[in-house]
Amino acid sequence: RSADADRAAVAGVGALGALADDDEVDLRIGAKATRGEDVMFITELVYSGVFQFVNVAQEDIEPLLLIECPRLLFPFSRRMLAEVTREGGY
Repeated sequence: RSADADRAAVAGVGALGALADDDEVDLRIGAKATRGEDVMFITELVYSGVFQFVNVAQEDIEPLLLIECPRLLFPFSRRMLAEVTREGGY
């Protein structure tokens, strides 16, 4: 690791109706590291999950899709991003 490198990270969540009874949630994570004007690496990851809700009130669906589902996906996507940057020597 270089002490003079600048790092930035971004994240986003998207929710789509995948099938009739299923919902697809996309967790988007990106990271960029620069040293001065030089870009050391840029990485972007979209990690998706398909979720099915049974006996859930309609008003509870949106918080589940935008909060709880991404929370379940995050540890796996974080691990993948960490492994890619580590294995790349960054």
